[in-house]
Formats: sequence, C-alpha cells, structure tokens
Amino acid sequence: MTKSKMKSNHGFTLIELLIVIGIISTLLAIAGISGKQWMDKSNAEEQMRIMHTDLLQARTRAMVKNKQQFVIVTASSYQIYEDTDDSGWTGAVTAGDTRVLSKPLRYPSNSNVTLIFDQRGLVTNPSTSLSNTMPDISFDTGAVTPEYDCFQFYPTRINIGKMNGGSCDPR
Repeated sequence: MTKSKMKSNHGFTLIELLIVIGIISTLLAIAGISGKQWMDKSNAEEQMRIMHTDLLQARTRAMVKNKQQFVIVTASSYQIYEDTDDSGWTGAVTAGDTRVLSKPLRYPSNSNVTLIFDQRGLVTNPSTSLSNTMPDISFDTGAVTPEYDCFQFYPTRINIGKMNGGSCDPR
C-alpha cells in the first residue's frame, strides 16, 4: 500500500473532532436557552387555559345545578365554591357553601377579585354590582411574554386577552 492510501483510512484528526464537538455544544446551548423561554411561555399560557376552563365549568355548573358559584381569585390561588345553602353572597364564604375547586397560581394574579355566576350563568362582581364595569384579572408573568395574560369579564362572556397598558385587550 502506498502512503497516501494509508493516510486517508485513519479517520478524523483530534482537531477536527474538537471543532465538531464545539459546534454541537454551541448549538445545544442556544437550543437550551430557547427551549426554556418556550417552556416558560407555554406554562404561563397553560395556567390561563386551565383557569378559563375552570371558569366556564363554574358557569355551566351554576346553570345545571341552579346554584350560584363563587369564584375567589387571590394573588396566589383561586377557589370556586357552590352556594349549596342558597344564602347568596354575603361578603364571604359561609359554612353552608361547598368548595368545588382550589388551585394555586404559578404566575400570581395582580387582582383580588370575587366573581359570582348566577343560576342563568351570568357573571357579576359584588363590588361593582350597580354598574356595568367588571374587573379585569391580570397575571404577573415577569420576563415571560405569553400570547395572553389576562381575563376580561362581561355578564355573558369571559375573554382571554393580553395586557396593553392598563387594560386587557381580548384575543
């Protein structure tokens, strides 16, 4: 065999191997950073979707069972209660009310809000019952920028939206 044929059968040199490993490591680092941002965004949007589903189920439960449903949103969680003793909202949950659901919030709410779904499925806020204004519920997502991060309420609908300045723009 000639020297030139033997040289071509030896494989990669150490320098070539190190360069390829360096390129792959750089690409994986970039993918890891992008993947974390994508996961954070997905987690924030998932919280919104789950809460939206729970709110719609509370509305449906109010109509099906003919019982008011109280939704209490705090900075760290939200709870849904059924008015099983038919006492109505008295400013607080009573002993006769049944907790239906309690969930923590990964991204905290910027609002402490109580909502009431009546037997017709209409949503009201006891603190603004004399006006047509309903509070928006927004969430502090920090550096994460999800597609939606707030709820906008009307008596007959619940919109998911994106905070724009001080208001929730429906999506």
